Amino acid sequence: MLQLEDNRSMNIGNHALMAVLVGLLFLDQPLMEWLKRGSNPRRKVITYRLTIGVGVGLTAAVWPLLGGQILESPFGSPTLAVQIAAGVSLGLLGLATLHPLILVRQSSLNKLEVHRQFAALDFLLPGTHSERRWFAGVSLSAGLSEEVLYRNFVIRYFDFLPLWVAVIASTLLFGLAHLYQGWQGAAGTVVMALMFSAIVAGTGSLLLAIVVHALWDMRVLLFMLPDGHPLLVFPESESPAATSCGTP
Repeated sequence: MLQLEDNRSMNIGNHALMAVLVGLLFLDQPLMEWLKRGSNPRRKVITYRLTIGVGVGLTAAVWPLLGGQILESPFGSPTLAVQIAAGVSLGLLGLATLHPLILVRQSSLNKLEVHRQFAALDFLLPGTHSERRWFAGVSLSAGLSEEVLYRNFVIRYFDFLPLWVAVIASTLLFGLAHLYQGWQGAAGTVVMALMFSAIVAGTGSLLLAIVVHALWDMRVLLFMLPDGHPLLVFPESESPAATSCGTP
């Protein structure tokens, strides 16, 4: 009877946590509108703190539900094909980071152009030094919480379905959670989710995916120029940085 009660309690916890994950989807749009149109100069920092708090809170909530499996892959023992897929995913993520890094090292104008590629989300991405410090915390917390939640908990939650269906459900939910980036951005996060799923499945653990995810988010700090940077203050044709022998 005690075991039955424990199972029932765990099921309630699983359903409650899933309900929270789905419920958070409806809060993204109002929060993004506040970020875009709000007048509070610290609204980005407030949002970053809230994001970290939610991530840490959800990770703490899922801990007793997953127990010793919190960092274990839900995919079972990896096959050679899955290990290859994990290696390819890591390689693609590395190239996607290395290419703009090479560009920004070539010239200051390239650095400005790469910055502008991120500028569509400048209402959310950090500008001041304080915001950049808090964004580093967001990256770390997202790497941990999103991998634990979407590449572990959600897949296990749908364990009554075929594994590939559970992965698709988790991937779509992850994409919807990033819909504030627009449909194109959300589609990109779906591809990212599949890559991270391959890494988890191929390594048999969440650890590498957590590290790679956090570093992927944190790369924004390499490519987004901080407020007051000379390339943002001066027209690029007159910027001292743009005419200093291509030094980034």
